[in-house]
Amino acid sequence: GGLDCFIYLLEQHNLRPEEIEKVVCLTDPIVDRHLWRSREIVTHVDTQFNAAYPFAAAAFRLLPGPSWQSNEALINPRILSFMDKVTMGTYPKYGELLLEDPRSPITRVDVVARGKTFTEERRWIKGNPYPESARMTDKDLIEKFKNNASGVLPHEKQDRAVEAIMEIEKLDNIRGLIKQIT
Repeated sequence: GGLDCFIYLLEQHNLRPEEIEKVVCLTDPIVDRHLWRSREIVTHVDTQFNAAYPFAAAAFRLLPGPSWQSNEALINPRILSFMDKVTMGTYPKYGELLLEDPRSPITRVDVVARGKTFTEERRWIKGNPYPESARMTDKDLIEKFKNNASGVLPHEKQDRAVEAIMEIEKLDNIRGLIKQIT
């Protein structure tokens, strides 16, 4: 949810990494656990358990997916130093709000840039099945698939794989699909 908020603010206000002084994300209390507070990036796994790294990657407009895990991103000093601008914390009354609606984990992100504070708050994470407005569209899913497959499958094979996946219920045999995604 925090990443959804942050990316929205970046795009809405055309914020550049060098303009951003501070990012504060208030969300699930799990981010207060030590595991999520590490700033050390040595391996790809470190990025997956680091709350600040995705914000840094997003600030530099890397598409979520393989580019976040690239060797270039992992050693990029600008991305790594941006992580120091990111603070994670618990959203006030998070538990109470979650009890009201367990499907709605609330998140707020404040970005300090250009002498202002830009704020976005969301109750629904993109990709949640509820409410309908949070669901990913077929177009969203196709873009995500193609982005994730980009380093593995050529474009024409990606297109054929999408066609096969989107009509999977019509397949008599799964072998045709497997051929397209490998």
